[in-house]
Amino acid sequence: MTSDGSIWEFVKAFNMYDPLALVVSIPALNAMFEVDEFIVDGTAHHVIGTSAERTGVKDGAKLRDWLCAAFLEGIEQERVRSHEHATMRELRALRTEVAQLRAKRQAWLSKHVSAGASK
Repeated sequence: MTSDGSIWEFVKAFNMYDPLALVVSIPALNAMFEVDEFIVDGTAHHVIGTSAERTGVKDGAKLRDWLCAAFLEGIEQERVRSHEHATMRELRALRTEVAQLRAKRQAWLSKHVSAGASK
């Protein structure tokens, strides 16, 4: 860690498996996935990603972009909360960044999730 306690300069990659599992559980985002249904003892099981060839993700780049935007928004939100003693100028800049990230994510959702749901 650096002297200020930050680890981020040492991070080279970031696996998003757990957040991806949460995203899959959000009905509004289901349009990004291809679901296979299997019946076992009379119970339907919905499975996403049954093989390397059938990953269950309709457009990996779009999903990646959405996840990155969501992570960045979370980071920015935390930055705003962690700046309790920041100057008003610093807070305005941070809030502007957060607003821009929200707008980008909302535009992406409006374009891609709604379009996917109507297919």
